[in-house]
Amino acid sequence: MGKKQSKYLREVETYDAHDDSINYVTILPSGNIISVSTDKSIKIWDININLLQNIKNAHNDKINYVDKKDEKNFVTCSNDKNIKTWIKNKNEYELNQIIEKAHNKEITKIQYLQNGNLISSSLDNKIKIWNLIKKNNKYQLMSIINHRYSIISFLILEDKNLLISAKSYLIKFWNLNFYNFIWELSEMHCENCNGIERLDENRILIGGGIHYVKIISIKERKIIKSLYLDFDCIGIFVLRNKNLFIVINWPMVIKLYRNDNYELYQYFQLCSDRNGINGFTVLNNGLVLSYGSRKLKIWNFLKDKT
Repeated sequence: MGKKQSKYLREVETYDAHDDSINYVTILPSGNIISVSTDKSIKIWDININLLQNIKNAHNDKINYVDKKDEKNFVTCSNDKNIKTWIKNKNEYELNQIIEKAHNKEITKIQYLQNGNLISSSLDNKIKIWNLIKKNNKYQLMSIINHRYSIISFLILEDKNLLISAKSYLIKFWNLNFYNFIWELSEMHCENCNGIERLDENRILIGGGIHYVKIISIKERKIIKSLYLDFDCIGIFVLRNKNLFIVINWPMVIKLYRNDNYELYQYFQLCSDRNGINGFTVLNNGLVLSYGSRKLKIWNFLKDKT
């Protein structure tokens, strides 16, 4: 038999992108990249990490999340408790709307629904749904979901009409049409549950704070697999075009697992804590982009004869 071919993730290039930690990035349909940072800025890059626009002091505090609606519209949220929508005018983005004091504490995540409405989560124990008023293109509060704990993250599954909220040892499932409670999993053994991702039609991944990643079956309403880690998980990221998911520990350790059988695919350790990584996403050209402490990194899957 011939030698097997294996793939591995290798760092290609590193770019100094912000003056402080990069907390999230989103990829526009054109392939351009939007990054947000603790330095309060929003930056737009092309796929080669050439800076296209720098929006300084976009918020008054750390910017936690950015989500796109389309090529011309995106939204950000911040520790300043404000939500801001941005619109492209000619060749640059400008502020469109401010939802001031949208929450009583730091806003951890903001995301568009397919109908243009927004969902936000906060450390004030609330998820809020914001209705887009077509007449004046402004948002108003439509509904509030109260949680027992401050909410680090949530996951939207519009095809299943599900909203999944995550914090501490509790995962809750809500009806996305009426925002009423459906069911919950209480013994998650995760201190933060700051990583929550969809794996496929029926499975979601949840981890954060301790040495486990949980795979949950939506259909069966139960945990179907627990992956033990030798480090505290701070994030989970699914590489859909690679049939892999990544588990990271800031700043040093990265593990890749196969989606189908959860086998460890690759383990590697960064050489310096200055290269800490907060998350991963896949670019339109198939390369992988990571973001973290001030840097954007490009990674590639290469074939290696073993």
